[in-house]
Amino acid sequence: MNPQLRLEVLAIETDPAAQIVVDRDRVVVMANLRARSTCGLAATDVGRPVQDLEVSYRPVELRSLIEQACAERRQIGTREIEWTTPGGESLMLDVLVMPLTEPPGEIVGAKVVFRDITRFRRLQEELRESHQQLETAYEELQSTNEELETMNEELQSTNEELSTANDQLRQRGDEVNELNMFLESILAGLQPACRSNCSVSRFARCWPATATFLR
Repeated sequence: MNPQLRLEVLAIETDPAAQIVVDRDRVVVMANLRARSTCGLAATDVGRPVQDLEVSYRPVELRSLIEQACAERRQIGTREIEWTTPGGESLMLDVLVMPLTEPPGEIVGAKVVFRDITRFRRLQEELRESHQQLETAYEELQSTNEELETMNEELQSTNEELSTANDQLRQRGDEVNELNMFLESILAGLQPACRSNCSVSRFARCWPATATFLR
């Protein structure tokens, strides 16, 4: 085999993307290592018509995609196909079919690529879950903030009530002070002997008008 051609074959064989090549008669002429492990192909399947192989309809209807790509002379495909390999590996695949041409534009076959997007899809799922967790955390934080605001309003209301009660107590104290000053002024006008022996109750009995005021 020509050394350059050997390198090209080796490069395709070791490519991480699963690849199958069919000729114009839809006979499999190449299936690389990844395609064999992903699609359950054997080395003996090379040289067989693709329609005789399970890969022609699993994981996707491949025959119609090949015919469409060749008829329309363009790359076509289908995305996010769930597939479990014969080895039990769960994959998410994008399947691309590309017509192969030779000058002056004659179609000589088609290449099928099974692109493994499993890791990318998992990262998308993890990102979506993280986004949901962030939304939940934000909602919880917002709820906590609302609770704190409610508590702050309650504390402000309690503070206002305490301030009102304090004003009332201060006013009451002022009234008591005024009353004491009034009593002292009255007691100051009494005879010394009477002032030294009287009490508020006795003074109230002696002075009904003052008792009425004290009530």
